[in-house]
Amino acid sequence: MALSGPAWNLPPGILSRYEQMQNAPLKMLYQHYDHLLDEVVFLTGNYQGHYYNQPLSYRQAAVIKAWLLLEQWRLLAPIQKLEEQFQIHLGQILSLGETTAHLVSSIAELIGAVDRESPLKDRLKDCAFSLHWGIPSSLRSIHNYFSAELNRSDYGALQKAEIKTLGQFCDLSLESLRTLINKEDKLKRINNKIKKLKEEFQMETISTNTVVSQNAKYLVNQISVLPELIEVDGTFERERFLVKINGFPVRLTGKSFKYFTKLAWARVKYDSGWIYKEDIENGFNQARYLYRMKGEINANLNIAWPIVENNRLGYYRLNIDPSKIRINIENLKNHPDYEIRLLVMKEPTKTID
Repeated sequence: MALSGPAWNLPPGILSRYEQMQNAPLKMLYQHYDHLLDEVVFLTGNYQGHYYNQPLSYRQAAVIKAWLLLEQWRLLAPIQKLEEQFQIHLGQILSLGETTAHLVSSIAELIGAVDRESPLKDRLKDCAFSLHWGIPSSLRSIHNYFSAELNRSDYGALQKAEIKTLGQFCDLSLESLRTLINKEDKLKRINNKIKKLKEEFQMETISTNTVVSQNAKYLVNQISVLPELIEVDGTFERERFLVKINGFPVRLTGKSFKYFTKLAWARVKYDSGWIYKEDIENGFNQARYLYRMKGEINANLNIAWPIVENNRLGYYRLNIDPSKIRINIENLKNHPDYEIRLLVMKEPTKTID
């Protein structure tokens, strides 16, 4: 949708006349990216011609080419591969990525102005980051601190090694870093930064009154990925309902507590742990309320926990091992929400481990 707007200029020379007359971008789409066909309507408009005998307009063909290029760029395809496949140089790629990131960010801000709780805003911000820098948004925390030291090849090595968060990166031993970073001078700079960041992190843990850098506070939020224990308690306190995460009390509003309880229940009771959105609540607003639930939890925690998994087919799952979930059945049997009481009605009065 961002690329379909007419009010931005394509990079000069992005499409040759031969590519346009041969409908090369559309052929590439049909031959190699058929999983994206449902989205191409944004870029082709009312185009009805067969791609072999009726060329698209210059702008339509150029934008499709740009779109296919950006899909690979943001997923860390090597620069040399992109330059050879699309016959476009790095400067054009950088310009295109920066422009498109700006357009996507603008759409995110418009959505946020209409609905501040929409999860689309954050998703589009992540997309804009990937488009701008040409790396997946999962590596954003590392990029925020090490962008001066790491290039796209380095991020590719990190992705291959399944290193995604700043905490994981800083926990690597020097030997492990050396297998990923092949230049000693760069390795030395990175290792010095990690040492400094860990020192600041230790200062933060020793005294909450110590003034430390934003980077140290960021590492505090990244240092633990998954909780060791969550407890669905259900005690009514301060107009909210209690859950405990790593022993720390988190009080949720009624709607968020119901969503969290159903997710935890499915994780414990079902082999796969997945629960369909309509089984969480009827209607069309599950994503909004899940976003609100995550906001309430994260506002109380100092860990970067990706709370909910989404398989993009309408199913959600609590992102934690079932063995680390405790549910207080006795409290939930007396909960004011009928759906929660119904959930546990047939269970013996005890805490489910």
